[in-house]
Amino acid sequence: MARYPNHYYSGQASQRLLDPELVETTESAAVRAFLSSLPWPPRRPPESFEPAPAARARIERARLLSTAGLGDLCERELRFGASADGQPQILAFHLAQEAESPFRALHIMKSLVPDYISMPIESAPPSSGGLCSLCRTVPRSRCTPSS
Repeated sequence: MARYPNHYYSGQASQRLLDPELVETTESAAVRAFLSSLPWPPRRPPESFEPAPAARARIERARLLSTAGLGDLCERELRFGASADGQPQILAFHLAQEAESPFRALHIMKSLVPDYISMPIESAPPSSGGLCSLCRTVPRSRCTPSS
């Protein structure tokens, strides 16, 4: 649950762990030993949302293109930067801010930053548009369907 805090199943597991039947259970030594023997992939540190000089230049170029009414070129600039410059999370957030709908913003994030769901919402900048502000303001119980 700590690795994917924003994932649907993480919320489901958190709710399930509150079940009185599970609260009283103890952990199995055999299961602990088995899980300890598995070669887990290394955990990456959280992505930084401080843009590097190349990302800053792309964001500024995209802003100028957008101001000039060249939205398609603005999108191409940010998409190329996300695939080439090494900070896709920053450029994807800027591109998602310009999206015409939450669906489009989510599609942008999923296509440019496939592991976005592992990023802590708190690490995203407050000005990252409707995508993060929606996650910050909607109660978790409204984000997951009731069972």
